Amino acid sequence: MSNASRLVSVSGFGDVKVAASDAETFDAALQLLVGDVYFHRDSTAPGLVSENVLAATVRNRVVGAIAIQAAAGRVGWIWPPVIGQVDADLRACLQIGRELVAAAVAELAAADCRLAQALLLPSEPRARDLEANGFVRITEMIRMERDCSLRQGAPDDASGPDFVAFGPTTERAFE
Repeated sequence: MSNASRLVSVSGFGDVKVAASDAETFDAALQLLVGDVYFHRDSTAPGLVSENVLAATVRNRVVGAIAIQAAAGRVGWIWPPVIGQVDADLRACLQIGRELVAAAVAELAAADCRLAQALLLPSEPRARDLEANGFVRITEMIRMERDCSLRQGAPDDASGPDFVAFGPTTERAFE
């Protein structure tokens, strides 16, 4: 990823620098991200290194962060921006979020990604930052899960499918 930085003036907030995090800003940016619903302190996304975390700073203080990751097939992943506790109005926070997304998209483009995508919760308010930078909601994904360690009783309808293990005696039938 490139190390390009952007200096933008945020109304009522002053100059904000947005750049790939470095040794001085990575820990603070990561602290913002791991407190978010999309990240967990125990299992940081693979490849989440300082170059993949962009930080918004004001006078060397991290006020926002966003994570990106280039993947196979020239696809880039982007997580919604996280803005920390800042002494600014809502408009300034929104502008910082949009600047973080714009910088993230530029970084993914510099990494030769042709498609950037994000997975968000259905009612994610930060989708506006992505939408302001050209992202379009294309679908809603429904995720279902079940704890496999809990043993379920036999189904009421015993006429369901029969399961047969694959092996030397059943190989011909599978073909």
